Amino acid sequence: MSVTTLSALFLISVHFPVADLLTPYKSAYPISRAVHEFVPPNHELYQYRISLYGIDFYNRIRTPLVEACGELEYGFVHLSPAEFSQYYSSNDRFYQRSKGNGGVYCVTRQKKNLEELRKTFSAVEILWENGDFYLVRLQG
Repeated sequence: MSVTTLSALFLISVHFPVADLLTPYKSAYPISRAVHEFVPPNHELYQYRISLYGIDFYNRIRTPLVEACGELEYGFVHLSPAEFSQYYSSNDRFYQRSKGNGGVYCVTRQKKNLEELRKTFSAVEILWENGDFYLVRLQG
């Protein structure tokens, strides 16, 4: 009984520090706070090659996805064509939409995706990053 109790206390005591350590890299909450801080209201925000529904939940917005729908794929297949084109974009459509708007805001993950955006857009301004997630403003 002592071993079980001590093991349980140890696991409980380790849980919170480990959760605090992993939150910036596994949770959408930190980037959602950055979106709230840096993206003006009523501006469209895209998710480039990621699908973090926590961003939509925490910020009470609906973000179009670019080239990744993750576990939402089944639902996307059943959307009407109009809704599908509004909330899911291929790379080509995303580039056309964003270049015509004079700049868009975008969330992505990993440096390779950021480098892809830099190759395509003339200006990529990093508004926030934590080493894994990036909030950027894209122009032209």
